[in-house]
Amino acid sequence: MCKWAFEEGLHNISHYIFPSISRRGVDADSLRRSTYSDDEYNLITRALISYTARKTAQRDFLSDDDLFVRQLVRHFFLLGANTMMRFGELYQLKWGNIETYTAENQRLVTINVLAETSKVRQSRVIKVRGGKHFDRLRSLSRYTKQNDYVFTANSGERVTRDALYYHYTQLMELAGFTGPGLSKNIELNVQVQSASEVAQLQSWYEEFWAQGEDISQDLLNVITPHVTAWSPFDIYSQSLRELFRGKDATSSVWEENESLIFSKLDRYQKEAYWSLVKISKRFGGAFLGDGVGLGKTFVGLMLIERMVRDKKHVVLFAPKVAKEGVWDPKLRELIPDLFGTDFSNLAVFSHTDLQREGDYPDRFKRIAEIAVVVIVDEAHHFRNQGTQGDPETGKKRSRYYKFMDLLHQGNPNKTLFMLTATPINNRLTDLRHMIELFTGMDEAHFSRTLGIHNLRNHFNRLERNLKKTLGSSAESLGENIREATEFLADDEIFENLIVQRSRAYAVESQKNEFGAAASFPSGAS
Repeated sequence: MCKWAFEEGLHNISHYIFPSISRRGVDADSLRRSTYSDDEYNLITRALISYTARKTAQRDFLSDDDLFVRQLVRHFFLLGANTMMRFGELYQLKWGNIETYTAENQRLVTINVLAETSKVRQSRVIKVRGGKHFDRLRSLSRYTKQNDYVFTANSGERVTRDALYYHYTQLMELAGFTGPGLSKNIELNVQVQSASEVAQLQSWYEEFWAQGEDISQDLLNVITPHVTAWSPFDIYSQSLRELFRGKDATSSVWEENESLIFSKLDRYQKEAYWSLVKISKRFGGAFLGDGVGLGKTFVGLMLIERMVRDKKHVVLFAPKVAKEGVWDPKLRELIPDLFGTDFSNLAVFSHTDLQREGDYPDRFKRIAEIAVVVIVDEAHHFRNQGTQGDPETGKKRSRYYKFMDLLHQGNPNKTLFMLTATPINNRLTDLRHMIELFTGMDEAHFSRTLGIHNLRNHFNRLERNLKKTLGSSAESLGENIREATEFLADDEIFENLIVQRSRAYAVESQKNEFGAAASFPSGAS
């Protein structure tokens, strides 16, 4: 700048001469640029794992979008550390500017840094490690086209600089890199590798032990139940209490002494009935997914009898063949007092009645007002949404959306029970569509109960992970249902919403109850 001003005639001094500054005697650590040591880097990477963990998200009630922002911050830090790119260069990086590959048994990456994104306005090509971080971020992101920014949030916009700075500050606190964390932290974060370090650790421990105080009896009273050794009988008793929680004594007496259906159920069917009632109270809906021939119809009959006994209006939907061949005859035979016209106690319809004209629209409007419980047999017929319809063009609303109208118009607090041997036919989306019937497409329906803040995002993530696990088999789950069931066994939705037992379980249950098992017909339900 001085030379330029001299050449332009703005002043008569061509350059300045400054005395040199000696660094002799200055601690080398004071001269180093502000970078992290290996130990500090390890502390931060551990903090990053904790900061983006699913358990942390559930504890802090984070949505999937919030958690993904944390993942972006995590990868921003890791990629910056591995590539040594400047903040602005990394922030403006697009997927089209990177290429990951494997060499020497590790994932590397070639990055084309464009001149317009560089601080010095010069382009350059970087070949460094860190390819695995790009691979992982690509698998998590929705926006991975050539012209998409690498650090794009689920909203489609780049994560803001303020968000990056905010989460970086949170990470520093989590890793202990704050004033109190560096000078007053009594949490131990250390890797012990030598005898001298053991001695230092012992000294550190003794120092804080000497400052300790005896805990009070009140604190002991809080801690003791959590460290008590419980006997197997205690654990079994508590399990039974949880199983029957919400099942009042009056219901038990009625089931044993007055119910016409309860005595006809095997033990595993009673368990299904109790579980469905409990699940529905928590979530507003439940699935019975037992296989063909395990008696879902009788569980459905038990639900009808119980709900009408509790003075609730019930409506049953079944395929026309099942309605006329199974449900109508069984209702007349086993609980004839409940089977009347629209709403004496119970109304029964075919699935296809939802799309009939005449007086049906008015009947369904009346039922939507007073129905409290809705039971659907062969519920997988509602796995496809179809069209929402358009009054202007005359395009009709699909059966799925007409059923959605019945469930959520009028009385808004309906409980939905869905019976199906195949909750998943081809894709996980099948189940999501059926769940949305009782959630009303409220993505946050399970946020308070299961910590799932966005149902669609949850299923999208399951779909991606399932494809990674099963490969091409994930495209036809109906042909690979066993593998899919094993994969989904620990998922919160499947674990909490679906009652599903195998034929082997039913056989074992009957042997325990009667000493022998009945033969199950392959076509009954």
